[in-house]
Amino acid sequence: MNVEPAQETKMENNPVRLLFNLTGTTAAVIKKAIVDGVVVADDKVIEQRINLCYTCSAFEKEQVRCKLCGCFMKTKVRFEVSKCPAGKW
Repeated sequence: MNVEPAQETKMENNPVRLLFNLTGTTAAVIKKAIVDGVVVADDKVIEQRINLCYTCSAFEKEQVRCKLCGCFMKTKVRFEVSKCPAGKW
């Protein structure tokens, strides 16, 4: 499901929400590593994801950060289990 963010999306800066997002991603990465032995996405997937981010209205290009989840995308796109909060990847 692709959700197009509102034109004027504000950056997620709530420390509790950011910690929740980070904790959830970390838990998913650890689980994937234990179950499948896979943590890092392959280079093609990483490139496709970051390219999609750059086309999104919720992407802050200067900080390379998603306004919806507050994540720094150069890191987030690398994890196999990461998900786009707008459903684009």
